[in-house]
Order: sequence, then structure tokens, then C-alpha cells
Amino acid sequence: MAIIESDIKLDLPATECFRFEVCPAYRSIQQNFKEMDAGWYDGASNTLYLIELKDWTRATLRSAGGENINKRVNDLVKKSVDSACMIVAILMDTNHGQSIANCFPFRLPSNVKLKFISIVHCSPSDELVISNINTQYKTKFASYAKLFDIASFFVISRSRAMNAFSWVQIP
Repeated sequence: MAIIESDIKLDLPATECFRFEVCPAYRSIQQNFKEMDAGWYDGASNTLYLIELKDWTRATLRSAGGENINKRVNDLVKKSVDSACMIVAILMDTNHGQSIANCFPFRLPSNVKLKFISIVHCSPSDELVISNINTQYKTKFASYAKLFDIASFFVISRSRAMNAFSWVQIP
């Protein structure tokens, strides 16, 4: 399944990926929740990747008068926390969690490893700023990651993500 958003393409197996945004159970709580853009279950490694896609090419991330980086970091944290809560609801077998799980084309095992990745399409001059955003995100999300046993969580630029993951591409 190809997911294209924010000038980033994810080429994921259709039978193992999902999007919260098309799930009626998610949409019924979306007024208070934010979601990460894509999920992919890699059965070979028993890992669920939750992936956020952002296009910040028009943002002024480095200048003092530019957009508020803290607001962007807080948005990434909110999306991560809310997405983690939905996964925990599935694993706890709550009624609404099972309604969300019914939108997945696979069954989520109780011992699944979680990895959260935020991929940012940015201008080349902002690559170093993404590193700073990653540091801030990791600091703010670390307690949640510990609580929910999230194995890995980070913010990475699209260009670096394409080097790290074969399934991240330019549309």
C-alpha cells in the first residue's frame, strides 16, 4: 500500500498497514484525539511502527522570528501519546479498543514491540534543526515511552529516513 502525504511516500505491505484516520472508531473520538498518519505491523520482527509524516518545507524553523518549534514538538508528542493510548486500548481489549482493532488488516499480538517515527520533509538548511527537534521530542516523550514500553521513538528528516528505510521514498 502506498501512502503519500507531506511529499513523503511510504511503500508498505497493504495487508500489514493501516491508517487511523479512515477508521470509524477513531473518527468517533477524533475531536479530542490526534493520530499518527500510518501504522505498519512487521510480523517478522513483531514490531508495530507508528509513523507521522510532516512537510515543513515552508516553515521558517531556524530564524528567531520563525514558527514556534516548541509548538511543533508538542504536536508530535500529542500525536504519539494519543496513538499509544489507542494501541494500549487494543491490547487491554476494551470495547472501543476492539472497535479500533477491527480496522486493522491483522491481529495485534499482546507482546508487540512499538516504534514511533516522525518523518519530516524539510529544506536542506533545516536538517540540523530536525536534530534539535528530535532531542526535544525525545525529552518530552521519554516518560510515556517508558510507561508504554516503546522500543524506539524519534524524529528524522525525509532524506535521512530514505537512507535508513527502504520503504520511505519520494513520491
